[in-house]
Amino acid sequence: MSNIKPAPARAITVVRVELKDDLAGWWADCRSPKDLPARVFGQLAEIGEADAAALVKLAGALETIVVEHNFPDATTGKLAASLLDVAPDALAALAAGWSEKAFTPDPR
Repeated sequence: MSNIKPAPARAITVVRVELKDDLAGWWADCRSPKDLPARVFGQLAEIGEADAAALVKLAGALETIVVEHNFPDATTGKLAASLLDVAPDALAALAAGWSEKAFTPDPR
């Protein structure tokens, strides 16, 4: 067995994604891309529009990205325990909002 110890993990950077229009008031605190395992990018890249399971795959990837959210369960209206319980249009808006925030260079 190896005696190698892992390097200290760096602090997680969180960005808040606030949805718009009829989803105004919905938000999610998300990890920045530098704080995600590479497999998440592979999961996102594997999602195709023609894929029947695209929404389930997107929700699964977002489960790793999202740290906290206020999204309601589409069935009960209570806080969703899983992003798999959120309305599909909200997942799409969240993914688009995260991508925009996560990959837009900071103007500073």
